[in-house]
Amino acid sequence: GRHREHVRLATRVERITGSDGHFVLHTSDGDVHAERVVLTSSARRTSSLLADIAPAAAAAAATLTYNHLAIVHLHTTQPVERGIGVQVSFEEHDVVTRGVTFNDALFERTGVYTSYLGGAQHAEVAAWNDTRTADTAVREFAHIARIDPTLVSVVSVARAAMPAWDRSWRALTQIRPPAGIDFCTNWDARPGIPGRLAHARRIADALSRGADAFAPIAVPAVAPFTPMQRPRSGRT
Repeated sequence: GRHREHVRLATRVERITGSDGHFVLHTSDGDVHAERVVLTSSARRTSSLLADIAPAAAAAAATLTYNHLAIVHLHTTQPVERGIGVQVSFEEHDVVTRGVTFNDALFERTGVYTSYLGGAQHAEVAAWNDTRTADTAVREFAHIARIDPTLVSVVSVARAAMPAWDRSWRALTQIRPPAGIDFCTNWDARPGIPGRLAHARRIADALSRGADAFAPIAVPAVAPFTPMQRPRSGRT
C-alpha cells in the first residue's frame, strides 16, 4: 500500500539498457528509470533482458537447462504413514513420479499430498493432458503410500519448469551481471522456500545500504554420472 504508485502489474519488461547506476527498463507501459534492478525471472527470460547490456552473461544464462514437471495435488481420507515425503530413486524406471511432499504432516493440510511427475528421465509427461497426468499421479501415489487408489482424489494439476542443476550449470561461473543489477531467482541459488526468503532478505538489506548484493557463485566440478552413483531404491 505504501508503494502503490510505484507498482505496475501485468507490465512486461521487454529489455534493459543503460549502465553505471542509470538503467532504463523498456516496458509495455513505457520506460522506467532505475538506479538498481533485481531480476526474479527464469534463466531464459533473464538472458533476453541482459542481451543489450551484458551479452556474455546473457549467452551463458541461455544455456542453462530446465526440467519440466507436472505437479498434482492429491487428497485422501485413508491414513498414510507420516513423514516429510518420498523421493523416488532413478532406478525405479516403471514410475514417472519423481517425489511426493506430505503436506499433511509438514503443513497440517489434512489428507493433502503433492506429487511431482516427469523430470529429466520422463520428459514425455510434459506432453500429457491433465486427465492422463492426474490418473497416473493417483495410481502411483497409491502404490507408493500403500493405500486404496479409489480413496484418492485430485485437487489440481499444474505445470512447472525447474532448474535441472545438470552439467549446463557450469555456466553459472560466466554469468556476471553489470554493477547495479542483481538476481533473486531459483536458478542462481537453490530453489527451496527458506533459501529463497533468506536470499531476498540479503538483497533487500544490501539495497537499503547501497551495497553490492551480487556474490560470485562457486560451482563444483561435476563428475561423470554413472549407475553406481545413483541412490539406491527405498523410502525416505
